[in-house]
Amino acid sequence: MSMFGGFGVSRLPYQGWLYPVLIGFLSLHLVLLFRNRRKKGLGPFALSLAGVLIILISRALGAEANYPFLIGMLGILSGSLWNSFSLAPLSIPSLLKPNNA
Repeated sequence: MSMFGGFGVSRLPYQGWLYPVLIGFLSLHLVLLFRNRRKKGLGPFALSLAGVLIILISRALGAEANYPFLIGMLGILSGSLWNSFSLAPLSIPSLLKPNNA
């Protein structure tokens, strides 16, 4: 949304279309993360989903504070970065194996 504000979209007289556009882009983001779950695991998807849910629930409840929105954006950004970098998916059995080196 700050990107839209930078382009002057926030000064348009009718902004009712911004919320559906935001939901559309967030949905596309989640679909792409879910499709990539075999390579990166469910971690990036779950983190981004939590961020999206925090944003949507806080806006639906009419939260006046900005911190739920910032926490949600941090979750989405963290999920995106986790998905972008070549980190192997975490698995509990690989963490428990003794290192025989």
